[in-house]
Amino acid sequence: MLKDSLTSTSLLGATIIGTPDVDGAYLLMFLGVIWMFLQLALGLISLKQRIWPAPNPPFHSEYATKAELQEVKSKLSAVETEMRDNFKELNANGEERAYKLHNRINEVLAAVSRVAGKIEGTDE
Repeated sequence: MLKDSLTSTSLLGATIIGTPDVDGAYLLMFLGVIWMFLQLALGLISLKQRIWPAPNPPFHSEYATKAELQEVKSKLSAVETEMRDNFKELNANGEERAYKLHNRINEVLAAVSRVAGKIEGTDE
């Protein structure tokens, strides 16, 4: 609407005064070209953001500092030590259970042998 009023005003002035139609029309064309380039730049920026979205989280937050790495290494070392201790304890408990089981089997074997001996002795 603004373009129409400026152009018609310029045209009216050109016909009444006799000056060429330059003032409003060329200014509007210049502003239109600037507006077109602005819209093109904004469109390209939005297209770039759609094609290559910004990383979430940004790249710089994905990297750890040396202090953070040292902290992680110390925590990992503590977990490794705890796992080794737990494995040794589990291994010792397993050996103790196996020893008790073998002793119980030997006791049952001895009792069965005594019973078998008594049964064989009475048959004779």
